[in-house]
Amino acid sequence: MRRMLALTTAAAVLVTAVATVGAATTRPYVGAWKAKVGADILLDNGIAQPQFRGVWRLELKKDGTYRTYNPWDKWLEGSYSANATRMVFSKDKGCIAGGFRSPGLYRWKITKGKLDLTGVYVGSDPCGGRWQTLAIPVWTRG
Repeated sequence: MRRMLALTTAAAVLVTAVATVGAATTRPYVGAWKAKVGADILLDNGIAQPQFRGVWRLELKKDGTYRTYNPWDKWLEGSYSANATRMVFSKDKGCIAGGFRSPGLYRWKITKGKLDLTGVYVGSDPCGGRWQTLAIPVWTRG
């Protein structure tokens, strides 16, 4: 009986580990990300306001929702979908409040543990606040 219980427990642990690794492999972008954004990065992107400096955050959740944070806008949230190379961000409450209902289209890649989001083409996101928060930093796990 003990041997059967030990085998069952070991099998359950293995199945959980494989499922976790599989999920991380197929959706490596899911999770919490952060970036320290200083004046130099802001100026390179045409933003002179010092209120934007600080730690920015991005949370990509398994359920297809996301949250972003920057010191100026604070927390905003919406929905996203992704495939192997692109993400679409939509239903962002801050964008909707600003009159921007169209989604934003981005390329994503992770290189050496850093997530980089870039617009697929110029103007691929009509909501400037979402675009700035997603595309200005290069994100690290956090």
